[in-house]
Amino acid sequence: MCGFGFGYGAWWPWMIIRMGLGIAVVVGLCIWTAKIMRNNSYNRNDALQTLDLKFVNGEISEDEYIQKKKVIRGK
Repeated sequence: MCGFGFGYGAWWPWMIIRMGLGIAVVVGLCIWTAKIMRNNSYNRNDALQTLDLKFVNGEISEDEYIQKKKVIRGK
């Protein structure tokens, strides 16, 4: 006997609900991760633009520029 005496129809709605919740969690985590990565790339680009402006305006030396650019890029 299948379904612990409840027949075949008692278990499948719960399985669909659990699968749906699992898929929703995975999709939510993917969206959240993409937002974080996008924000980090915007921040990095803003920092590089600011650094470029400081170098062009003569506020920092070429050595400082190269060193800080490596730090911002994470290399």
